[in-house]
Amino acid sequence: MTEQEKKDMTMEQALTRINALAAKKKSGQILTEEELAEKKDLYEVYLGFIRAQVVQHLDSIEFVDAEPDTDTVEVDVELNTQYLRKKH
Repeated sequence: MTEQEKKDMTMEQALTRINALAAKKKSGQILTEEELAEKKDLYEVYLGFIRAQVVQHLDSIEFVDAEPDTDTVEVDVELNTQYLRKKH
């Protein structure tokens, strides 16, 4: 699977293909080397979608002070996404 194919794939397409490979393995058939490599790539794509959703969700969280009259400290936190990616 090329990098461009990985970028163009949707989460639904990745899940559909992952499930097809899982069904083949569950039925007792042996996955070929190409299918095993594809499965690995598909899991990488799927986990990328999940990580992106988590980062997007965290970015959308807004902290609200319950008592606006109290002193507050502003903290600038930058999420370093390099640690969220699986290293090979």
